[in-house]
Amino acid sequence: MAVMNRTIVAWLLDHPKFFNNPLYLGGDSYTGIILPMLVQEIFNGIEVGEWPQINIEGYMLGNPLTDLTNDYNSRIPFAHRMALLSDEIYKSVKENCHGDYLNVDPNNIMCIHDLQVVDNYLKRIKGVHILEPACPRSDSLEIDRFITGVRANDKTSMDILPQTQSCREESYVYTYAWANRRDVREALHIPEEFGDTKWVQCNETLHFHFDKDAVTSYTPNVMSSVDYHRNFTHKKCRALIYSGDHDMLVPYFSTMKWVGSLNLSVVDDWRPWLVDEQVAGNIGPQILLM
Repeated sequence: MAVMNRTIVAWLLDHPKFFNNPLYLGGDSYTGIILPMLVQEIFNGIEVGEWPQINIEGYMLGNPLTDLTNDYNSRIPFAHRMALLSDEIYKSVKENCHGDYLNVDPNNIMCIHDLQVVDNYLKRIKGVHILEPACPRSDSLEIDRFITGVRANDKTSMDILPQTQSCREESYVYTYAWANRRDVREALHIPEEFGDTKWVQCNETLHFHFDKDAVTSYTPNVMSSVDYHRNFTHKKCRALIYSGDHDMLVPYFSTMKWVGSLNLSVVDDWRPWLVDEQVAGNIGPQILLM
């Protein structure tokens, strides 16, 4: 967090005209763990008188991973609420696993069996958006072939990709072609010594897995960021927490649960969010942070 904080400070020193501008930080998904820690680091610097003073006024998080145990254990109840699991399956797995689907007793054979049944039902469902088709990531060969095609045509042609782009992953290859262009790299001031290093969308060794046997380049040691949010309620800090209701990885009601645990005053009750007089979602409850 100190490195990220120093990056913000360095940018402000290079662009002093933005010193007095209000700063809002934003993120989603796994940054629900990281971003509150960064916000806290900034407040720590303000309190000890670091210069320049960062004028942080708030933060925004979407479908944020916040409490690993709570978020993970909310997935199966969410699947049941969305009719992806039958009442019988849900009742069995809930009773046999006692509501804990993350820290499972290896001797609890009935729980393990039920979790395998659940996995068979859900493994073809796209976790981040249950209404989207579940698609594999674009492999490196496909990406290289696309970039080669773009260079050969000296343009980004929609004909190079299949016309039926039903998967969001299929459009990601355009990012590879764009980010590896020489003029883009120069505009981003990427040092020339990295000229042979290709930009990739994700460093999979940093990908977070709940699976204890998954191989990553780090060991997570922050299991919950709820206490950071609780601390911010005592500071001059605005927060916007929003959730899509089709995300099974960080279900909306697990977010509502930890927000409710802050015991803040409600100033506006649950209400519909309208677009062109049509219900597009729901807002609330809004809570008073200060």
